[in-house]
Amino acid sequence: MNVLVIAPYEVKYLKTIEALEKLNYGNVSIIGNIEKISPLVKENRIKIKTNIINISDEEDILIYRNEFKNRILLLGNVSETYKRKILDIEYSNQINDYYILDMPDLRHFVFLCNTTYKHYEIENKKKSILSLHNFMVSLGIKKTNVCLISGNNSKSDILEFNLMRMVLKDEMKKSINILAPARINDIFVLDNEYNVYKSMINMLVFKNYDMTKTFVDTVSTLSNYRVGNICECNNRLYINGNNIKDEENIMFSLLLINKSKKHIEKYAV
Repeated sequence: MNVLVIAPYEVKYLKTIEALEKLNYGNVSIIGNIEKISPLVKENRIKIKTNIINISDEEDILIYRNEFKNRILLLGNVSETYKRKILDIEYSNQINDYYILDMPDLRHFVFLCNTTYKHYEIENKKKSILSLHNFMVSLGIKKTNVCLISGNNSKSDILEFNLMRMVLKDEMKKSINILAPARINDIFVLDNEYNVYKSMINMLVFKNYDMTKTFVDTVSTLSNYRVGNICECNNRLYINGNNIKDEENIMFSLLLINKSKKHIEKYAV
């Protein structure tokens, strides 16, 4: 696994680098401002062997574009403007955002699907579902069981359910199953007939990104679940560290990308 860490100005990034080195799990490269990194390393007694490509300003990152090739990108404290430049995209809404829950009492991962910048339209949700489904397939998951998360199963929820089944009808013949809408509280209760345990739900689709993020933040704070986050744009997978709680969950995200069968050839810029 070849990982390029850009602007690691928080302890969680530096501890991730330290862990990768200790495990000897592939090659690590770092691009960042040494004056910002050194104090954090000393204060937290973190040992890093990897040489740092020193930059003084954020704009200097792009000088090292060749370093982006064939590597898993872990983006740290980088502004949205330069994230887009690094990823070679014009608009942030070209990014799909996946969250992955690893629940100790569940034998399969639960994937959360939503576009990063609040797309509500059915067509955009379709694209996001297919994007995440393709990633799940690359991990060896053969069947995607999608649950649309509703508030109270209103008429609009049922309408969205029927529309989603219609726009995904071709894909549903193969390996995607759209299940009836359900409330988020219900699908994690063992006694309910329809839940992630009995119905093999492995993809949740919220109405918008704000609802997704609220749920993820709650789970991260109140549970011991691992919560990974992986972003995709232009068929390239990368990690936005700002969306991830700590080094354990960053490592989890890296391992998922590394396991994905499609990531190797997707990082050439």
